[in-house]
Amino acid sequence: MTIKLPISHLTDKIQMAFEQKQAFVVYRKPHETIVKAQFLLDDDIITNVDFTDSGFIFAPFDDEKSAIFFHLSKSELFQSDFIIDNTVDENNQ
Repeated sequence: MTIKLPISHLTDKIQMAFEQKQAFVVYRKPHETIVKAQFLLDDDIITNVDFTDSGFIFAPFDDEKSAIFFHLSKSELFQSDFIIDNTVDENNQ
């Protein structure tokens, strides 16, 4: 289940995971405003991917290197709406 958070809470969670050396991935699909984050709950890095489980795959371009897989069942999922205000203030052009 994905938990919706305000963007400020999601960035705090990313900072905390980074400081604790927890594995995570953050991404946004093209032309979308939803930012998704997946935080691995343990330190097990899975490199043998059989493509039958749900999760996130880091696939290298070099086929001699292993892919890294984050199992969905061993992760916390979060998302946030990230909108940048591109309006121009007439006083501060």
